[in-house]
Amino acid sequence: MMSENIAREKRKHIAICVVACTAVVLVTAICRLWPRPVPLEECSEVYRQYCQMEGVRATYLKDYPVNDTLTVGVTLLEATTDSAWVVLQKDFKLPVIPKEYEELFVGDSNRVSVKSFPKSVPLCSNGDTVKTDLIVISRYRHTICHFEIFSDDQEDAILFRQIKDNTKRKPL
Repeated sequence: MMSENIAREKRKHIAICVVACTAVVLVTAICRLWPRPVPLEECSEVYRQYCQMEGVRATYLKDYPVNDTLTVGVTLLEATTDSAWVVLQKDFKLPVIPKEYEELFVGDSNRVSVKSFPKSVPLCSNGDTVKTDLIVISRYRHTICHFEIFSDDQEDAILFRQIKDNTKRKPL
């Protein structure tokens, strides 16, 4: 009888240890994997300009992986209203598409275009000469992805990835 009580207490103790260890592992995993918001002062100038704008859903990704070795800051702007899309087109100097060609640019949800965009912030003092950022535009989705570029290598990697992503898509 006494040995049964000891065995039961031992099993109870083991079960409590297993539950406690599992809880610690789960809480640690959640804390490490849960996305944390980037403080506003660490976000891009573009994000700060549009984060409070009505009709625009702005998201900032601090270290977006472009390839195995390169990360860049990316601001995603999604117009949720037609008037906000008009403002974004004007602000980013997107060319007006003639009505007869509109279907070519707007009809496919996967079609994007890439455009250089003048920097709105001073360059880093690391000697790089890049004076433009890149934007990727989806007219169908009314979105603009603004990539912060500080070197020619970053620009080349982003362009290569866009080409690679676009050639993977199935044709209509």
